[in-house]
Amino acid sequence: MDRETNEKGKVTDLDSFLEDLEKMITDYIRSFSSHERDISRQHTTYDNIIKSKWNSKELKAIASLGKVVNFEDQARLASNISILYTIQRLVLNLKILENKIDNLIEQLGESRIIEKAKDIDDIKELKRLLAEQYKKREKQQKQMEEAHKRAEESRKKHLPYVG
Repeated sequence: MDRETNEKGKVTDLDSFLEDLEKMITDYIRSFSSHERDISRQHTTYDNIIKSKWNSKELKAIASLGKVVNFEDQARLASNISILYTIQRLVLNLKILENKIDNLIEQLGESRIIEKAKDIDDIKELKRLLAEQYKKREKQQKQMEEAHKRAEESRKKHLPYVG
């Protein structure tokens, strides 16, 4: 992994990813709160439509569908926030593991217990494998976001009267 500087004078890719993840979580929470306020206003309108004696059954059905879609959107946003927090915990655990491995390598190097480069290379290989896992998780997150965007675009295209 490429590094620059942290408390020991190093900044890892994980540090940058954590910063980006924190921004993404903040944006999702902001979106969740905004969506929650919008839903509250929309539900009042939907309830009025549903309770009105003068509206057609079709309009009442559309209002009911709108309420369901809003609830599903809110549940999806909450689920995404939960997933982001889970990813954040995973990355923090990877960072802790990386620091422990670095400390172990440093201690082993100082104590000269491991004089063979092969053993240190095995530990570095473990770090490389962890970095690959981290990159796969990042790719999965991007795919999840793209699927969400496609679903949202499809909903807007095919159900423009909802939400």
